[in-house]
Amino acid sequence: TFGVQIRYATLTEYFEAVFNSSEVPEFPVRGAQDFYPYTLCRFGDFKNYNTCAEYWSGFYTSYPELKRQVRESDALLRVGELIYSIGRANGDGSSTEPSWDKLYDKIDVLRKASAVLNHHDAVTGTSKTYVRENYSDMLDNGTISTNEAIEETIGYLLNKEKPLTVTTSDDVLQNIPLGFTVPVILFNPLAWSREEFVKVRIGQLDVTVSDSNGTYVPSQIVENMVDDGEWDLYFYAQVPPLGYSTYYISNSNEEVKEKAIFLPAEKLREEQIVSLENEYYRVDFEVQESGIYQLSGVYSKLEQIFFPVTQQLMQYRGLMDDAYHFRPSDYAFSYPALTPQSILTLGPFIQEITLIYSSNVSQIFRLYNAPNNDKQGFATIPRSFLEIENHVAVGVPWEMVTRFNIDNMTTNGYFWNDNGMETLQREWHTRYNDTFKWSLIAGNFYPVITTAVIRDNTTDTQNQFTLFTKQSVGGSSQFDGSLEVMLQRRGLFVHWSLNETLNDTNVAHVSFRTVFGSKKLSENIRPQLQLEFENPIFKIYGFPQNLTVSEWNKIQNSSFTPIKSSLPPNVHLLSLKSLSKHSPYVILRLQHLYAIDQDPTYSTDTTVDITSLFTEYNLSNMYETTLTANQAI
Repeated sequence: TFGVQIRYATLTEYFEAVFNSSEVPEFPVRGAQDFYPYTLCRFGDFKNYNTCAEYWSGFYTSYPELKRQVRESDALLRVGELIYSIGRANGDGSSTEPSWDKLYDKIDVLRKASAVLNHHDAVTGTSKTYVRENYSDMLDNGTISTNEAIEETIGYLLNKEKPLTVTTSDDVLQNIPLGFTVPVILFNPLAWSREEFVKVRIGQLDVTVSDSNGTYVPSQIVENMVDDGEWDLYFYAQVPPLGYSTYYISNSNEEVKEKAIFLPAEKLREEQIVSLENEYYRVDFEVQESGIYQLSGVYSKLEQIFFPVTQQLMQYRGLMDDAYHFRPSDYAFSYPALTPQSILTLGPFIQEITLIYSSNVSQIFRLYNAPNNDKQGFATIPRSFLEIENHVAVGVPWEMVTRFNIDNMTTNGYFWNDNGMETLQREWHTRYNDTFKWSLIAGNFYPVITTAVIRDNTTDTQNQFTLFTKQSVGGSSQFDGSLEVMLQRRGLFVHWSLNETLNDTNVAHVSFRTVFGSKKLSENIRPQLQLEFENPIFKIYGFPQNLTVSEWNKIQNSSFTPIKSSLPPNVHLLSLKSLSKHSPYVILRLQHLYAIDQDPTYSTDTTVDITSLFTEYNLSNMYETTLTANQAI
């Protein structure tokens, strides 16, 4: 050796060294802004178009199915880390206890795949086709391996003396024999208790749902008009923080009591306006000349605010678009409904309208109506969102966006997007005195990781429209009172570094939840609703047996939680994961969710007593580390 020791400095140590040096440099001040959108000046652009702006705002959306897979894999990895850490801490040293080293290695497959997908040419979709396919295969392998670890750990927690065999596949619900029951174990990856509807795909209609006390649970079956008429069962569940509850689906030879009511498309055409409605919203849809219905307004019952909002699927024609760049030839125009169908589904708990534009373009708008005063364990106004599923494919050279326009909303060129940690205010700009259409459009797109917001600052209530997305997308506010999100892209331009076109033939599945309300209300519930959307309740299934609920309860622990109560509403348990395979320590990270002045109640300091947080566990040692947990402070 050369007698040299090298250690990575923390940010604090780095800046201390800088400021203690003899010459302190002048640091440029960026304020609250980042460097988006990137642009590249190329001589060919200047020669051909008299502009050198080439905006890298296409990769925010490129290959959206890969981006969706990445987000779902990250959510699964969180579930796997939590269940593994909780299960390992519950180990009793018996012969039935799982091999924690082996389970750690199983989850490690997804840890490594998830880390690789953070590469700047991975999740962005800016790699060659065979490389993207390899990335997807890595995530698939990690998903299979992590699910196996989850199944074995949950089986142990259900019955330590005789661990049960469970599965993360819903295949067990496709054909339940008469008189048989399937337990559905619902795990909550958030540290707040949750009450909400859970959706499972079923293969028969003659089923009922009950809780671990044998009490009938409100439920509704809905035919999914996009997925070839498959049937989804929704039931209302209560799940403790970081724990699980068990519900039972039985084939009792009687159909679910609350069945959906279907209004055929022919009937809809007789109505100029149809509505979805629950305790919090009335959502109106108005028929268009093509025969398709279009969102025409949302009324917030709680605050008595009407939003004259419309939503349209629109397309940009690409000029020189590739996986990196976005360069439309002109402004977007409405996507035509080629084979229009509108199907309204009305039920006591789920109401939705399915809009089918063509064989590969459709949308579902959905409202939930809780059977009682659902408090979510945290949210002031629970279930106050409109859910939207987009299923879209595009031809060449088109790029599809969904655009929301709110009449009379003055946004003054501002909208907000998030970077995964905080929201940033964006202002519409003409950059470099470049007034070409494509530069004005593409130069004002930004990456939306989970959240986009527009707000009317001219009203007393500062009416706000908030959109949560299930995957990263590109977003923009091109006009006053407008918010648009890119859904799918496809082009013929061959990028010089990839030597490939952006030929994405997949049907993109992009899901949103949207909130309409005052700034005060929206900002109060925004952080929790976003985390709930990003971290859905995880489902594990037992295998069908000819057992009653009481008989099931004799062979398994029907509920479990490792903490005494929910965390405060403004505190998120960011991590609870084992430090390493052989370490007795776990990494615990807590995150304050609210920015300064975001909410009068929650933008305050909060104390969490970690020593009394957990049940059945004795904390023998605890120390603070850097955020990466690789160095004690």
